[in-house]
Amino acid sequence: MALSKPSNSESLGYTSDPKPTDVQNQASVSGEGNISVIASGDGSVITINQNLNNSQDSTGTTPTSPPFPLEECQDALRKHYRKRRSKVQVLPWNKEDTVDLHDIFTSVDLLAHSKSSSDFKGQPLHSILDIFNGSKECPDPQHILIWGAAGIGKTTILAKLVTAWTDGSAEALKKYDLVFEIALREVKKSQSLVDCIFSQLLPYDLGFTQDDLLEFIKDNDKVLIILDGYDEFEVEESHDIYSIYNLLNYKILQKSTVIVTTTTTRVSDVTKLMDPDTRVEIVGFSPDNMASFVRSWFSNIAKNKEQGDALLQRISPTILYTGILSVPFLLVLTCLLWEEDSNIPVSDQVCPLYNQLIDYLVARYKRRGTNTETSNVIEQTLSSLGELAFDGLLKNTLLFSEEDVHKYCKTGHETPVHLGLLLMQKKLKSRLKPANQFSFSHKTMQEYFAGRHLASKLQSQDETARKDTLCRCFPDLKSVLQLDNLLVFTCGKLGQDAAFILSHLDDIYSESNVKQLEEEFYTFFKTTLP
Repeated sequence: MALSKPSNSESLGYTSDPKPTDVQNQASVSGEGNISVIASGDGSVITINQNLNNSQDSTGTTPTSPPFPLEECQDALRKHYRKRRSKVQVLPWNKEDTVDLHDIFTSVDLLAHSKSSSDFKGQPLHSILDIFNGSKECPDPQHILIWGAAGIGKTTILAKLVTAWTDGSAEALKKYDLVFEIALREVKKSQSLVDCIFSQLLPYDLGFTQDDLLEFIKDNDKVLIILDGYDEFEVEESHDIYSIYNLLNYKILQKSTVIVTTTTTRVSDVTKLMDPDTRVEIVGFSPDNMASFVRSWFSNIAKNKEQGDALLQRISPTILYTGILSVPFLLVLTCLLWEEDSNIPVSDQVCPLYNQLIDYLVARYKRRGTNTETSNVIEQTLSSLGELAFDGLLKNTLLFSEEDVHKYCKTGHETPVHLGLLLMQKKLKSRLKPANQFSFSHKTMQEYFAGRHLASKLQSQDETARKDTLCRCFPDLKSVLQLDNLLVFTCGKLGQDAAFILSHLDDIYSESNVKQLEEEFYTFFKTTLP
């Protein structure tokens, strides 16, 4: 609606009559078509041209909204993926130490599992791009689930996907105009899907709004949405229509393709929610790919091919087939420690490997001339991190505020960050008020420290208190499976003294409902069969 005060007041609508009238304190509205005339009691008249308030232009036609700036959005996404995902951060605690993804990427073994088949072992996939291929069960898969153990390479294989879309090297991805990769561990419960996209992937100064993007991706089959780390986020129902929950539950964006990754122990939960069309397990490195990775590491990163050959000779066939080094993250740690000291024992157990890693990080920290903390202060920091990790794990918390860290680490966050055990990232409460957030360098690192803390706590307790602690941490079979790595590290620290934990697990198993076991954890046990 527009107000006008033209010079020709009588003919165009604005007049001031000095003569008093009988209706001085009244007002009336009249007019035809798109013109309204308001006459007030003081004699003033205002003409309103309503054409200015409707959607038609001067020719009488309704203009269409400007098209969504697709190329601008694509350019912003590609720029983000080139900067953030085409390089691999070799060491979680060193953001500066990166290598090109193509120089280090080694294929992992993939198995496609049927929705209804009793084929426990699954069918091998040649490439991660095969997940987009149809099958007899579903010719056009839209909801795709990828799972595997912690450190198995889920996030890295997604980096391969988004970089392939960015450089146009994969035919299977060319059908997608937009690809959004969202890290669920960074999502707040109040955030909508589009909030997450803008927060994690897009700059502030784009020429379109969240509403513009939402309108474009609605009813659009050329959109791929990747949600990484279902196990690192508590997915709950939300009042926001465009929430992560509703996306997973197939209530919104039904034409979009959605990929979700999770750990093995959360497969049952996410399967019930999203009923995926395609279900793929990352098994890890085959022995041949394991050897290929070691050669790539020492050729492209360590620049010492002979050292890599020596490590391959040290890795006996027994260790090769135990499975520990088939997990890419654990193989990275082994290469790192071997690069530092070729005389270290190569263990086939995960807990000694992490013990060696912590010793390495502490020694590296002490070698820096600027660090003056005593061994007691460092040990106190490690102990405090254990308590932080343990409490966070029980609450399924992987991101911590600065206040959280300082509550446990009385000396502040600098020491654990400089040690490389905590990663610090700035997140914006608002554009003007940055706030630090912290996470352990890898989820298995948090599980390791939580296991250290729990083992120490159990060792200091009597039998009754131990039982209470175990019942609180592992009240049922579901909690045992979801916190399986916590159990592994706790038992690893306790060694022979872990017998009472095995007794507690035996009690849980004997009391478990077999039907519930089959329904809720079928997938977990299926994927652990030899």
